[in-house]
Amino acid sequence: MFKSFVTPALMTLTLGLVGCSYTTSQDSTSQPVNQEKRLEQLLGEWQIEDINGEGIIDSSNVTLTFDKEGRAFGSASCNRYSSDYQLTDEGLTFGHSLATKMACPEALMNQEQKFLETFNEISQFEINENGALILKSSNGKTLRGYLLGQ
Repeated sequence: MFKSFVTPALMTLTLGLVGCSYTTSQDSTSQPVNQEKRLEQLLGEWQIEDINGEGIIDSSNVTLTFDKEGRAFGSASCNRYSSDYQLTDEGLTFGHSLATKMACPEALMNQEQKFLETFNEISQFEINENGALILKSSNGKTLRGYLLGQ
């Protein structure tokens, strides 16, 4: 009698544990796969063509590169800048940014200031149907760019 009770109890316990481990395993891998896909969308060098819906100065160079090590860097019009970035469930966050301090014509310096202010406020991103990277802040500021080499 003891043997007939223990066998079903062990079977139930074993099946329950197998079921739990399968569910846990499935849940833990679905998020990293999604994060990897989102990261792959960002990687590379982007040519920024619009700052807050105002375009950029013709022939100026505003770029943003995302690398696999969690660094973002590029040209802000006149100076180079860099920052850490992190993908989150809510979107995209940047750490404290650093920039060189070269002097340039006033118009480029003004554009650079607008770019860096907006860059530091970014909290979300999307890739639209045309392949453009749209970076958004919570207060409506945006940066738009296209992946170079495509």
